[in-house]
Amino acid sequence: MKTWKWNAAALQAPKDECWLWDGAHDSYGYSLVGSGQRLHRIMYQLFRGAVPLNRILHHTCENPGCINPHHLEAMTQVEHSVLHKLTELGVTSRRLKTHCKHGHLLSGDNLYLYRGRRHCKACRFTMHKRRQAARRATIRNDVLDDYREECKADAQSGREED
Repeated sequence: MKTWKWNAAALQAPKDECWLWDGAHDSYGYSLVGSGQRLHRIMYQLFRGAVPLNRILHHTCENPGCINPHHLEAMTQVEHSVLHKLTELGVTSRRLKTHCKHGHLLSGDNLYLYRGRRHCKACRFTMHKRRQAARRATIRNDVLDDYREECKADAQSGREED
């Protein structure tokens, strides 16, 4: 069984702030540990006890990467669906989100609109940098391959002259 060593300073962090996990995340932005267990559920159990039967955990901060147990509320699936849909008000849960799935704030200079949806500039910048690095690596490899072929051709033509 794996034991966890928690940083005492992190556990004394303000209850109103999101606690973000530096480790693995799933495609929905939830923090993962071990064999795919969602860390927010473990933190809830450590700090507040077992999750009640037939209840799911709702992030009151609307940040799935947050593991602060004070930001988790146990509720039924129906309550959770109603909360997220808010059909009577015409407000979608996407509009209520304050952070992207990687924990960046979705407001001010970090927010841009594309096709009517809000997007995170920090995540966009990171994606752009990764693509740019991959493109440069591909170009470097192509140039090196061309150079190697030229060297081989020069070496072979030098041998043929002898």
